[in-house]
Amino acid sequence: MLCNTAAFPLDGKLPLRLAACRWPVFGKLAVRGLNAFARGATWMAVAKPLTPLAKRGYLLPYDSWENRIATHAFVEDIPLGPGHPSWAELVVIERALAGFRELPVRLLWGMRDWVFTERYLAEWQRRFPHAGVQRFEQAGHYLFEDEPAAFVEGVRRALRS
Repeated sequence: MLCNTAAFPLDGKLPLRLAACRWPVFGKLAVRGLNAFARGATWMAVAKPLTPLAKRGYLLPYDSWENRIATHAFVEDIPLGPGHPSWAELVVIERALAGFRELPVRLLWGMRDWVFTERYLAEWQRRFPHAGVQRFEQAGHYLFEDEPAAFVEGVRRALRS
C-alpha cells in the first residue's frame, strides 16, 4: 500500500516552497528556527483545515531547535541528482521495485498533494500496471486527515483483497 510517495527520481526539481527549506542559511533558520516545515505542513499538506488538537499533535514533537534537526536533515537528504550523497541509494531502491511487480499493490492517493502530484501516481501505475488505485479527489498529502473514513475503508478493502 502506497500513499503519496516516491521511490524513484521523476524530474529532479522541488517545488519552490520545499526547495527554500534547503537554501543555505535561510533553510536552516526557517526549518530549525521557525519550524517552517512542520508548521507549513499543517496547512499545505491538507486540503481541509486541521483541528487545533491535530495541528498541535503534528507540531509538538518539533518544539525546539534541537528537536528539528531531523526535519532539516530530511529535507536536505532529498536526492535530486547523481551528485547527491543519497542518489546511489535511491537508484538501489528504484531497481528493487521490480521485485514487487508480482505482488498485490494498492495506491491510495490524495489528488491535491502539491509535492507528490498525479505525475508520481502515473509513474507508480506505469511500474505496477496491475495496482489497484483509489484516488482521493478532496485530499492532500495527509489524505488520512482530509478523508479519514474513506481512507480507512480503502485500507480495509486493500487488506481484504
